[in-house]
Amino acid sequence: KNEIKPEDNIQKMEEEKENIIVKDSNLIINKSILNLGPQNHIIFPRKYQQEIFEKAKNKNSIIYLDTGRGKTFISIMLMADLLGIKLPIFDKPEIDQNKKIIFLVCDTALIEQQKNTISLNLNLEVGTFQGKKNKKAKSDLDTFRKMWESYNIFVAIPSIVYKLLSKGFLKISEINMFIFDECHHTNADHPYNKIMNEF
Repeated sequence: KNEIKPEDNIQKMEEEKENIIVKDSNLIINKSILNLGPQNHIIFPRKYQQEIFEKAKNKNSIIYLDTGRGKTFISIMLMADLLGIKLPIFDKPEIDQNKKIIFLVCDTALIEQQKNTISLNLNLEVGTFQGKKNKKAKSDLDTFRKMWESYNIFVAIPSIVYKLLSKGFLKISEINMFIFDECHHTNADHPYNKIMNEF
C-alpha cells in the first residue's frame, strides 16, 4: 500500500501553486493548459500604462517612466496595435506581412533581451540588425532584402539602420513604426538624430 502523508499533500499543493499564474483577481490561468514554460508569463497593462498607450498610439511620443515601470511593455502594446494583435495572445497571430517595425537599441548587450521580450509577448519571430552577425546583409542588397521580408519586427543598432537607409537598401517609407529606446542619451551627432533629421 502507498501511504499518503500530510507532507505529501503540502508538497502537491506547492507544486500546483507553481503552475498557476494570477495576474488579476478575476483571472487564474493554468500554465500547463497554455503550454507555457517556467520563464513565460502573461502581463496585463496597469492603468497608467493603458493611459499612456492610448495617447501614444495616435501621435509621436516620448514616454518617460522610472526604470522597471514598463516602457518596453507599452512599446509592445503599440506594436501589437499596429499589427492588429490582441493581447494577451496564446496562438500564432495572423498579421499583415507588409507592416514593419524597428525597435532601436543603443546597447548591443540589450539586443537579445529586447528581442526575446517582444517575441514572447507577441508570439512572433523577431529579427535583429547588429554588428558582425549581419555583415553580409549590410553589404549585399539581395541578402538584406531576404532578411527584411522574413520578419515584421526588428531589434536593431541605430548606426546599422542609418547605414542601410544611407545606402538605399532600406527606404523610410517601408517602416511603419520606429521605437527609439533610451532616447534621453541622444546628442547632436547621435544616429537617432541622423535618422530623424536626414530621413
